[in-house]
Amino acid sequence: MASEEIKKTAVINMYDSPYVKATHDSGVVFYNLDIATAVLEFHIKKDNFPLQISDKNVDTYVYLKGTDRNGNPYGRQLDVEYIDPFNGIVSLTVPNDYLQTVNNSTVTGQMYISLHRDNRVPETKSDTAVLNEFKFKVRDSLINSISGVTKIEYIRMFDKLRDEIQKRISDIEEAIANGEDYVAEMKTVLSDGTKLIKDTADKAVDTVNTTSDNAINTVNTTKDSAVNTITSARDEVLNAINDNEVVRKTEMSGYFDEQDWQKYKLTNDDGTSFYDSDMRIDFDNNEQLDSLHCDTRYVINSKGLPSNIPSNSGWLTKYSRQDGNSTLLIFKPYNSSYLYTKEKFYNTWGDWKILNPNYEKDLNWQKYKFTEDDGTIKYISKGSITDVKTLPPGFYETVSNDDASSQDIPLDNSYVQIKVWEANEGRKEIELTSTYNNKKYFRLLHTNGDRDSGWIEVGPTQEDTGWIPFQLLNGAQSNTEYSDSLGNGFKCSYRTVVNGSLVTNYLRINGRNIQTDTVIAKIPEKMVKHAQTFIPRTPTNRPMGYIILYTNGEVKFFVNSGTGTASWDSSAYMYGEFSWTN
Repeated sequence: MASEEIKKTAVINMYDSPYVKATHDSGVVFYNLDIATAVLEFHIKKDNFPLQISDKNVDTYVYLKGTDRNGNPYGRQLDVEYIDPFNGIVSLTVPNDYLQTVNNSTVTGQMYISLHRDNRVPETKSDTAVLNEFKFKVRDSLINSISGVTKIEYIRMFDKLRDEIQKRISDIEEAIANGEDYVAEMKTVLSDGTKLIKDTADKAVDTVNTTSDNAINTVNTTKDSAVNTITSARDEVLNAINDNEVVRKTEMSGYFDEQDWQKYKLTNDDGTSFYDSDMRIDFDNNEQLDSLHCDTRYVINSKGLPSNIPSNSGWLTKYSRQDGNSTLLIFKPYNSSYLYTKEKFYNTWGDWKILNPNYEKDLNWQKYKFTEDDGTIKYISKGSITDVKTLPPGFYETVSNDDASSQDIPLDNSYVQIKVWEANEGRKEIELTSTYNNKKYFRLLHTNGDRDSGWIEVGPTQEDTGWIPFQLLNGAQSNTEYSDSLGNGFKCSYRTVVNGSLVTNYLRINGRNIQTDTVIAKIPEKMVKHAQTFIPRTPTNRPMGYIILYTNGEVKFFVNSGTGTASWDSSAYMYGEFSWTN
């Protein structure tokens, strides 16, 4: 059977996305005796498509964080294996020693994808993406739950078996000794019988030979049985040694070195953290920081800490990547809840950062609440506002009373949104909006309300046509005056500007060879609700002229012949800008 056939592979989806995703509880459970079989397979996606990554373009690793048997956080960074780069599939085999350490805990993991690692890409492309978190559980294997009583019974059974084997060996050795004595006695009897009983020599010889043969057979049988028993016991012991069930004392050190277990000492033998009263750490000394062991220890009278830190003594924890290019220090001052971090990335140490500031005390932020926690403005029930001018600073929504004059609100029985800004000595600006009525008002209150602007409606409509050019009519020449760089004269054009209910119209005329009592231009009729008349600029020695705008859009020019020293002719010009409201 191939090893791949027994692997326990859990598939987890990862997303390269900035949007919040709840930490994914994968429902996966591994056991602390899963050896090289606990596999996490990640399917990485971006915008619902596979993210194509491999060791050719990125470095990908996963950080796992669980809890050890003492209740302390225990984390480890692990590299992934690229399974299918085109479909964004990578995998990670969770080491057995890590499963043993975080037994009976929930492990939280997070994936990091970096374009810059080990200086294999330019520094300007050192981008890193942090993907969504996931969770899985680690449980204790059932075999580890065998009681101590059962284990003691097995040990006693083995001791009884050993005593029985020793007893049998003693019996066999005694039988062999007795057999040798018996043979010697038979030979003595034979010798004496030969001397004393010559007449029965043949019979005695036969008897002795028969007895001797029987005795020898008995001895051989006893010996063979003893040898087989001893050989069997020897083979049993040798097999146990070959199967690693028995370890020599001299082999114990090497045996433990070959096993997967936590070989790095993290605490004292009694479980307490390290502490050396003579040790002084200078956090500005990079060589000293690099030489520190990865563990948690208590340090005193340290240097190079932030100037406003509560104490220069406290708990120090160091984490470091195997290649030493990335290191993290966490310092918790004595009798303080603050946590400070200092990190090294690619041989460069950064400055101290506070991990958990007192936001109320340490940070400059908007401490006055203008909205609800979900960002919506505060709703005040209908009729609860007695006087809108007394509202404290903030954003509000309410429904005005059927008669809202008592509330000093300009709209009756309407949903209104109110914004109140307040300065010193009661100076206020109040903005009121009715989304249903498409109306907006503002109100200004000076010091302690001694000057009140009242409600001023802001026009909801603003429009500007811009200058629209046109040509003069009936032989008049257009845009002839002030055309040099000093004058930069305007051209014949008209314009309409709408600001709420206020409509302002503009007309520009520039030209010459203009005949009196002649229509010189035509503008849109809607611009002229009532006839308008204006006096343009004309030559100082020529008669004065004036224009009339009619409601049909016609613009006529007339000459006042009683003025000027010279007559009006084709060389005379007219220039001017005029405005009016309807």
